[in-house]
Amino acid sequence: MGLLQRCSDILERYNNMFVSFQNSKNTIPFSFQQLHRILNKFGVLHFGLYVPVDKHYTMFFNHGFDAQTLSQGDSSADFWFGTLGIVPEENTWYTQENQQLDSFLQLFSIKDREHISLLHIKFITLNSISNCIILVSQENTNQNETDNLLDFIDENFSELLPAIENILRFHLYTQKPEIINQFSSDLIQENTNADLSGTMVNISFSNLIQFLRNSNPNPDIVQIITILSRLIKDHLPENSICIEYDSENLKLVLFSQNGICIEKFAKDMMTYLSDYLSNGEEKFIVFSTEGTTYEPEELLSFLHLQNTENQF
Repeated sequence: MGLLQRCSDILERYNNMFVSFQNSKNTIPFSFQQLHRILNKFGVLHFGLYVPVDKHYTMFFNHGFDAQTLSQGDSSADFWFGTLGIVPEENTWYTQENQQLDSFLQLFSIKDREHISLLHIKFITLNSISNCIILVSQENTNQNETDNLLDFIDENFSELLPAIENILRFHLYTQKPEIINQFSSDLIQENTNADLSGTMVNISFSNLIQFLRNSNPNPDIVQIITILSRLIKDHLPENSICIEYDSENLKLVLFSQNGICIEKFAKDMMTYLSDYLSNGEEKFIVFSTEGTTYEPEELLSFLHLQNTENQF
């Protein structure tokens, strides 16, 4: 009962944090593109949004910063409050400059640091989550530019908010906790002991990533691929295995009595993903198979695993 109660408590906490992702009518690229379009319209060059999950912050929306900044933006609540040296009030801008910037610069790539003369930080509540952070960088110290920049964000935040909240739902969806944490080697053994074969499936996002780069000047590729990976995992049978092989590819093992038809599986999966994408982007996701086997060692070799791995 203790484990079941703990699992129930975790799910309840996360369910209270956001409305059902599955019921969202917005598509993944649209929300990102909408927000980029508004910010570009008013000349906002660098804008980031951080959200805390269990006191751990990640940048869930990135406008203008590079991919390295996105990847190294993870931080703790203690870092933010300790570096600011105060308990910040919500909806108040805190500007960092000169030596105050030193501790914050670790969040940014070397390239992005070259364009930061000021950092503007504001704590807000989004989707009932307090202490979310808006971060805006400025390349110079011109006071008129500072006033115009911050006034724009304050005065137009109601226009930004719908897209921000939708992206936040996507972000929180990818952060849902894993209730069952079972090694793939154990799951393979259980399925093969039950006389089920494993069909080895590769899913490549490479063509989709290239399409997004070509079609959108500010593609949020990391977030979109993370969301799609989470959606795929959640749509698989419970006895399946889904791992991240690298940043552009998933490897799946699907267990069945007679093998899986890869063409039917791909068609069903693309139909499912089309509800979350726009303009037919799901057609750029490539599905392939390396066959079906009853041999556990062959499945482990396909997954490039020994006994442990990072699973979605």
